[in-house]
Amino acid sequence: MLGFQRRGSCTLPPLRWLLLLAAWEAGSGQLHYSVLEEAKHGTFVGRIAQDLGLELSELVPRLFRVASKDRGDLLEVNLQNGILFVNSRIDREELCGRSVECSIHLEVIVDRPLQVFHVEVEVRDINDNSPVFPLREQRLLISESKQPDSRFPLEGASDADIGENAVLVYRLSQNEYFSIEPQLIVSRLKDRRLY
Repeated sequence: MLGFQRRGSCTLPPLRWLLLLAAWEAGSGQLHYSVLEEAKHGTFVGRIAQDLGLELSELVPRLFRVASKDRGDLLEVNLQNGILFVNSRIDREELCGRSVECSIHLEVIVDRPLQVFHVEVEVRDINDNSPVFPLREQRLLISESKQPDSRFPLEGASDADIGENAVLVYRLSQNEYFSIEPQLIVSRLKDRRLY
């Protein structure tokens, strides 16, 4: 809590100034990395100690540690070389669902003196999910009296991936009776008898 004088000038006890300074320094240490989802154990993410300006020899004595609000076991730091690496499988869809943005937020804490750094690791999507139709098979009953160029809506597929990895392209096997258009299947019934 800050103390204020009636004249508007701010007076803070020395301890509060130190806490305010520590909080400002803690918020100033921001790093951003990115990693592809499904990266293998040991995949390099970044030289976290070097990027934070810490000497490798001081990591253990200063009790260097990483805490995660999301999932602490996904990323780890090698205290010998100061490298942040993938510790276990990262499934973007499991971590963030259909959200466009997906990040793991880490807090790096070192003691003597206390410093807190905020690190964000963006998890980038890969095309690791196949499109899924709501039904394995869709049957249409088409009357022989239907005119050529009649349209028949079908339910589309969905893909758990996002962005360009979720683009669905539909293809229909080569035939003389039907063609496919975005969002619609169009019949081209030249001969209305289908066998």
